[in-house]
Amino acid sequence: MYKEIGLSPMAGYTDGVMRELAMEWGADFAFSEMLSVEGVLRSTEKTEEVIPSSPCRIQLFGSDPGRMAKAALKLKDVATWFDINAGCPV
Repeated sequence: MYKEIGLSPMAGYTDGVMRELAMEWGADFAFSEMLSVEGVLRSTEKTEEVIPSSPCRIQLFGSDPGRMAKAALKLKDVATWFDINAGCPV
């Protein structure tokens, strides 16, 4: 059985440098920081700073499935995987 080990999404921590270090140290994958669907769709300055410039897994949070799909489409060129945060209170 194949098992992957990776860096989970942590707001304020899983920036580009942290993801690069994780991959150098043998992680199979790395997530970006958690991204707000509304921030992605509105292209807020804070969200634009967090959107990764190189491909990685992305965690999205929001409450509207339609808007979540639109945000995922907007990020499809940089995302290798999408995770939906459905339990973390924000």
